Amino acid sequence: MRADARGEKIIKFTGRESNLSLIIRGMETSTLDLAYLEIEPCTKQPSACIYVKGSVGNDCAGVTADKLLTSQCLNFVALDAEIRRLHAELEEIRARAKKKFYSAESAAAAGAA
Repeated sequence: MRADARGEKIIKFTGRESNLSLIIRGMETSTLDLAYLEIEPCTKQPSACIYVKGSVGNDCAGVTADKLLTSQCLNFVALDAEIRRLHAELEEIRARAKKKFYSAESAAAAGAA
């Protein structure tokens, strides 16, 4: 894994069914992240998804840490802050994904013209 000029992580791998080399670009967030494929092997189109990066701490109420999206909150104010943080992460991911998809559409339209 390496980072590009914008600081995005680049993970390069080759799919099993083809020799296409794919690049997944992820942005820096604490809990959620964006995985963007410039070329999806089946459709030859851009593709994206949001995934949970990893555990956020210790187990809570019988739920293992790898399934938690927030740290343990001892009151509503703390829980509300975690919900706002997750919302902000999703908004950041939405902005990045929008830019990537529209950029891909513009490139495809320019290539078709």
